[in-house]
Amino acid sequence: MAPKRIAGRKLQQRRQIALTIYGTNCYLCGHPLRFDVPHNNPHAYELDHVIPLTAGGTDTIDNWRPTHRVCNARKGQGPPTPPAPPSRRW
Repeated sequence: MAPKRIAGRKLQQRRQIALTIYGTNCYLCGHPLRFDVPHNNPHAYELDHVIPLTAGGTDTIDNWRPTHRVCNARKGQGPPTPPAPPSRRW
């Protein structure tokens, strides 16, 4: 059975917690997250599960990381990757 997706206020709270703990750079590419774009934009902010739920990961703070939508899609259900260093270009 697939894990239940969350939305609304609970999702917003999780996003804020992740930003507070892990910062405002994408953990996969190291570039700053964009908060001024629509949610369906490739550079929009998403939460990623470092270890996918389908691979036995947990839906807890220690398994969440902030990412760009496109970076998260590129990673897919793959294994965790080491965090990228912070970008100095942006």
